Amino acid sequence: MDFKKVVVATGLFTTILITSSTQAIGAQQKRVANVPPTEDGGMVYTASDLASLTPAARPGDVISPEALLAALHDSVSGPPGPVDWNRFRSLFLPAARLGSSHTDAQGVTHVTTSSVEELITSGAAEREKMPWYEVILVKHIEKFDNIAVAYYSHDDRPAREGNAIQRSVNICEMLYDGKRWWIHSASWDVVPTSMSLPPDLDPLKQTK
Repeated sequence: MDFKKVVVATGLFTTILITSSTQAIGAQQKRVANVPPTEDGGMVYTASDLASLTPAARPGDVISPEALLAALHDSVSGPPGPVDWNRFRSLFLPAARLGSSHTDAQGVTHVTTSSVEELITSGAAEREKMPWYEVILVKHIEKFDNIAVAYYSHDDRPAREGNAIQRSVNICEMLYDGKRWWIHSASWDVVPTSMSLPPDLDPLKQTK
């Protein structure tokens, strides 16, 4: 999902500016305004609450943690042209966060965090100008009752069967509402050119 890094690295397009969309944030706050806070200040949702706050998901996308993870990357993959961003939105809890961390050429590490709407606003136009395919390489999913976490690697490619533009190591936290799975948070670190994937996430180092 890190369209910005590819744009900067290839020089094909101008740099995407990561900016907040005040309209999107306002709309999100308005949508959750009728959900009462808990005593600790958090938000409590039932499955019906959540269904009313997000676009309808494809049933097959949210049936399991494995399906949800696959849908996360498939929803933004494809040739140049319009992307079904509502499919992407439908995978996330209303207050979900996305984040990344990378170290630049000067050795300074930057952490970026955004809402789903902020990510879409910042990257949609550039994504729709270019072919983009995210291919999961190796994944490890741990699940207990209504929670799951995935630790995995994936390629970003200009074609589904093409060579990687970049690789990432990712963590995705997921929650179950009794009817379907949701992404609570997703974070990634683009693998620097000076480093390799960790052995447990490198497809070339997996034993059959």
